[in-house]
Parts: sequence; structure tokens; C-alpha cells
Amino acid sequence: MPSGHKVSEEVEHAVQANKGIALLIAVLALFLAFASAGGKGAQTAAISENIEAADLWTFYQAKAIRPTTLLTAAEMLESEAAAESNPAAKAAKRMPQILLK
Repeated sequence: MPSGHKVSEEVEHAVQANKGIALLIAVLALFLAFASAGGKGAQTAAISENIEAADLWTFYQAKAIRPTTLLTAAEMLESEAAAESNPAAKAAKRMPQILLK
């Protein structure tokens, strides 16, 4: 049976080892917290850049759609004006109305 002094030394040694392990875990948790905070910052920056790229693409599309819409409307008016002066086009326009009667 171990003596009381030897048991006391073993307990003290175990306590010291546990303090060392606790300190190591605390330091690892600190590094993990810093890494997590840095990762969140990078994630936020990436999302912001993605939103900015989407906004620029939307602006480009809107800028390109306006002239296309105006050009299409102008071409449609021109074709309607040409159809009004063409008697064959007038007859073709009235054909569905005649068939429905």
C-alpha cells in the first residue's frame, strides 16, 4: 500500500498535468476564436463583392435593354406604317376578321 506522502505527490503531479492541459486547451480555443473571426470577415467581404458584381451586371443589362426596346419599337412603327400603305398587307390584316364572320 502506498504511503500518504507518495499519494499526495501523485495527486499534486496529476493536478499540475491537468493545469497544463487546461492551459493548452485555452490557448487552442483562443486561436480558434481568432480564426473564426477572421473567416467571418472574409465571408462578409466576399458577399459584399458578389453583391457589387451583381449590381454592376444589372446596371449593364438595364443600360443595354433601353436602346434595344426603343429600336424595336421604332422598327415596329416603321413596319406598321409600311403595312398601312401596302394594300396587300391591309387585306392580310383583315383576313382573320373576315374568316371569323
